[in-house]
Amino acid sequence: MQSLEQRRRVRGDVGGERPQFRDTPVEVKAYSTAGMAGWAAQLGSPAPEAPRSRRMARTGGIAAIAALLLYLTWRVAFTMPLGGGDLVIAWTLVTFEALPLIGWS
Repeated sequence: MQSLEQRRRVRGDVGGERPQFRDTPVEVKAYSTAGMAGWAAQLGSPAPEAPRSRRMARTGGIAAIAALLLYLTWRVAFTMPLGGGDLVIAWTLVTFEALPLIGWS
């Protein structure tokens, strides 16, 4: 069984001292003072996005639009009620579901 003193030596805080704020790198201090997380110092400056990543993002966006259009087509063609008050509610819901197509979410 290890004594408390032996455990402190293993952890590196001999004498009961723990690393203080003054022991942290200058970049981390600046981020912490600004109210940001310490790991933000490791991010570095922004870089241009890779062409493959941009293509994949655009492909995903086009696939999402296509899926929404197919869903709305199915919804209107096969699930709309024949008449009455339900028809007004159904069209209201379809309109709400189509809002992402015009940029509203």
